[in-house]
Amino acid sequence: MDVLPTGSNVAASCVVCNSRYPRARLSLGYVTCLSCGDKDAKRVKHCIVPMHKSNYIPVTDPKLLVQINSKGVRS
Repeated sequence: MDVLPTGSNVAASCVVCNSRYPRARLSLGYVTCLSCGDKDAKRVKHCIVPMHKSNYIPVTDPKLLVQINSKGVRS
């Protein structure tokens, strides 16, 4: 990660595309620019499922979601 001083602000370079992004984003722990971070976030899809008399679980595999369904798949 290349951190370069630019006046009072310090810009960092994205580790994916090497474009510059603001110091505030770097201080939040992001090492990618906004557009690369958005592309990365869209690759992972999930939903949160409430379990009966239990807690919530994140589901990333649709097959697991079908197995969790207590009523099963109707024909």
